[in-house]
Amino acid sequence: MTDATTAEAIIVDITQGEIEQRSEPGCSWPTPNWGILRDQPDPPPYPVAYFGNATPWICEAARGNDLAPDFYAAWLLASVSALCGKIYSVEANRGWLEPINIWVLNLGNSSSGKSPSLAPFDKQLGIIQKRYQSEHEAEIDQQLMLLPDDSKEARQSLEEARKRPPRVLTNDVTPEALPPLEAVSPKGLMVLRDELSGSIQAMDGYSGISGRSYFLTAWSGGSSYTDRKGSDPISVSRHLFNMAGGIQPTTLRDLLIKGNADDGLASRFLIHWPNGIDVDRLPQGSDPSPLNRALDRLSKLSPPDSAEFHTLVPTHEAKNEYEPFYVRNKNEGKDLFGKFASAHGKMRGYVLRLSGALKLIDWAFSQSQYPPTLELEAEYMRGALGLMDGYYLPQCRRVYFTVDLPPGDRMAIDLIGLIRKYNIEQFTKYALKRGECLPDGITLPGARQSTTKFDHLQEALDLLVTDSFIRQMRTRTKEQRYEVNPRLL
Repeated sequence: MTDATTAEAIIVDITQGEIEQRSEPGCSWPTPNWGILRDQPDPPPYPVAYFGNATPWICEAARGNDLAPDFYAAWLLASVSALCGKIYSVEANRGWLEPINIWVLNLGNSSSGKSPSLAPFDKQLGIIQKRYQSEHEAEIDQQLMLLPDDSKEARQSLEEARKRPPRVLTNDVTPEALPPLEAVSPKGLMVLRDELSGSIQAMDGYSGISGRSYFLTAWSGGSSYTDRKGSDPISVSRHLFNMAGGIQPTTLRDLLIKGNADDGLASRFLIHWPNGIDVDRLPQGSDPSPLNRALDRLSKLSPPDSAEFHTLVPTHEAKNEYEPFYVRNKNEGKDLFGKFASAHGKMRGYVLRLSGALKLIDWAFSQSQYPPTLELEAEYMRGALGLMDGYYLPQCRRVYFTVDLPPGDRMAIDLIGLIRKYNIEQFTKYALKRGECLPDGITLPGARQSTTKFDHLQEALDLLVTDSFIRQMRTRTKEQRYEVNPRLL
């Protein structure tokens, strides 16, 4: 059994109140019902072989920097979206197009390697953004040279346009700033934050179009019309950008998946959560030049002349690969509920997005002198299915494995993990609800929110008594004091 990872702390008071009788002499404890606990699944290895020509570089970068390949694959998928997400899509059928817009979340504690793995991508995307700006200014200068001297309004308009060059990256997630950036970024835009918790919190700090709904609709695309006081309205024909960043596991629970509401924000992210890497030597580093060349090639792909997207059409063989997954996922979803069901339902579209991203990545790291074809071969669909079934679906189960339990059950699991972590032999319910903390300053999640009418803490305690993890002690007062089954310690 593993410590419940959702456990954050415990409040204990083992001194208040006089204990009349701990237990009868020679009294033995029954074996607890371990079935209440569900061990968190181990993370699967990342199936990096599906990345084709990019596989050697991902492996070299991970090995050379003693980091998990999961993070490098995540940033690569996000970079494809930043450079091509608004100009490439994958066709499922005549009425269903999935843009290659992939939101990634790298999950891990501090010093797990999220930031070092981002560095080469951040640097090269910054270089590409500066090139976009230089090309934009050169185009403005050329248009100005062609204007007659008396074209004052046209010149002013061009000078205003000079101030709005195309972008690849932004760290500003205020909805006031994003529509203008979207309007001048025809190929893609990534909201990139090393620590994504600030971005998620910022979503809730605005109202109207500035709320979370503005970000939620950017995952699937569509049109956006923004009216701003004191300025002209901004029309974005393809309201589509991707989000990428890192976050710590406990923060993820608090910001994305805690509580009863589910607006689908968490389910839009592909989560990468590897174990730490064992090291036995000083890392040698890695050569970023293959990555730089690949990202540069992707940045030079042109938008379509007339259509909204370059549409990648799966071959007959590729559709035959996808159809069984679609049927299985759709049918399995009928029996699911809660936040896991929401994430599970997004997987059908994400397989299509991943297949298109794998094709573009394979092309970018190749030596081909021609642009990528618009035929989506079966090998990329198989790769996307392998990533989903072999990695992203298991990670989804890992992240949500206790989230959709009833509140009392979830609190019981939290409490068991903390009893074991802090070797607690006895405690009182009053101490748990009072909000007193252990030395590290953390409290039992939800304990203080329990009320007489809807007391999840009491539900958790009753469950643990029934399953023989704890039992109530007799005291001279009416306090609820419990002792812990020694088999749990």
